Amino acid sequence: MKLLLAPMEGLLDFVLRDVLTRVGGVDRCVSEFIRVSGGQWRDLDRANAAALARLQPEGIDLMLGRGSVSDPGLALAVRQALAQGAQDAPALPAELPPVVAWADLLPHIQRFWWMVCRDLTPNQRAGRLKQWLNLMRRRYPEAEVAFQCVRVITQQSLVTEWIEQECARCGVPFELHKQELATYEHRMPDGDYVLE
Repeated sequence: MKLLLAPMEGLLDFVLRDVLTRVGGVDRCVSEFIRVSGGQWRDLDRANAAALARLQPEGIDLMLGRGSVSDPGLALAVRQALAQGAQDAPALPAELPPVVAWADLLPHIQRFWWMVCRDLTPNQRAGRLKQWLNLMRRRYPEAEVAFQCVRVITQQSLVTEWIEQECARCGVPFELHKQELATYEHRMPDGDYVLE
């Protein structure tokens, strides 16, 4: 079975794709949807037809979307359920337990935060982490606690301190370089500085 990660509009697609593929279980990421049904085959332009031809022969069975954002280990859980005897996707239980522990997600949360600080404007950074934590609350009680801790924080250095404390609480190495992150604190992705 091939598992694809679908595009996720409204979220940091490139950052979450990087993090979710590092968690594991995803065979490939799709950058845009190709919608084809019935008589629409004849209306496909060459680019979409070529993209579909590249994907179809591989027998893709399941495409994961926002469910992977709320449970980054969803692809691994699907693979695990199939390995334990479920024959196809419809036979999978509706609610698979998370197979990736919260502590195992913290290195990925650190990478996410580093990418967000590097690539987004200062006023967008904390909100992106809050958005992801908010979605993960459905699957991880720890994400609920995390969301409540950071929901009122907007300052980058305070979010970084919270991540460091959460790593220490869970016994996970803190791998972010605070000095590097501090260089992003008041800087736009293009290198200009924000005047306060």
